[in-house]
Amino acid sequence: MRQLPLIHKFSILLLISLILFGVLLSKIITSTMQNNMIQRANKMAADIVTYEINNKLQLDELLSAQSGHEYVELSQKISTLNLGPDVFRTKIWNKEHRIIWSTKQDEIGKQSLDHHELSDVFKGEIISEISSWQHLSEKYHSGTIEKINKVMEVYIPVRFGPQEEANLDLKVYNKLHPLMAYLAQHHTII
Repeated sequence: MRQLPLIHKFSILLLISLILFGVLLSKIITSTMQNNMIQRANKMAADIVTYEINNKLQLDELLSAQSGHEYVELSQKISTLNLGPDVFRTKIWNKEHRIIWSTKQDEIGKQSLDHHELSDVFKGEIISEISSWQHLSEKYHSGTIEKINKVMEVYIPVRFGPQEEANLDLKVYNKLHPLMAYLAQHHTII
């Protein structure tokens, strides 16, 4: 059996190295793009939510847990907020880490003192987490009409005025498949 010349061995090694480098570079670029797009989506969501709430709601409407007729009235006002086409669920938390409004009325009044994200949000940070719908269904015992594979939970600080500290935390649940489809399209291009 004939042995390959040194130039052929070098060429094969170079080709394998280039392919591995291309795959690695593609993964790095895709990951960076995904992180940048998620941060951008979070910032846009926060700006939209802040604008909508400040223009359509009053702070005193949102300071305490809502039930009965107040819940219905506030729900009607919140339903007029333009939170985006991919938002399918919403919660509003106060500084005591108590849910004061939710699309699921049975959650209102529940308190979660060990909810670490809330402390950071009330300092002004926008926080997001990507979860599977199955994880959220198990965690919150909830279902949905349509199948959603990935969900982005976004915690948005809400301020009513120029102060540094947030008055409320609005948590929105976004369907993530439109963003993931966009990323997959760009990953194919890369």
